[in-house]
Amino acid sequence: MRWTYDRGDWLRPWRIAGERVEAEFHPFHERVARTNLGVIASFGHFTGWAETDDGERVDLDGLTGWAEEARNRW
Repeated sequence: MRWTYDRGDWLRPWRIAGERVEAEFHPFHERVARTNLGVIASFGHFTGWAETDDGERVDLDGLTGWAEEARNRW
């Protein structure tokens, strides 16, 4: 999958594309953790679809969830 988003504006829609998914994530809340981990989490709604292993397309419109970018240092 390819995740495309704007690191300058975390509340802009994120695009998620791949062989079995075509979706957008529309954030409504941004959470930034100011630690060495550098976690950016956004909470929002999804639109689009995803395909199951059986080939069924599942509608994601209105699904509430979250997405994040984490920069871990170990």
